[in-house]
Amino acid sequence: MTFREKKENFITLIFGILGGMLFGLGMCMCMLSEWDLFREGILVGIVGILLLVCLIPLCKGLK
Repeated sequence: MTFREKKENFITLIFGILGGMLFGLGMCMCMLSEWDLFREGILVGIVGILLLVCLIPLCKGLK
């Protein structure tokens, strides 16, 4: 395993963690009525979804 492969794995790991955390935080913001942050939760959730969708070309590569 070369240094480049390790770097790509690390970037993929970071994208996955951030995407999952942002998506989960956005869903929590939408569901908890005492926070009253429905619109902001949708925006945070969409950012998380976009990060998770970016994992597809990172993992499979653009061939």
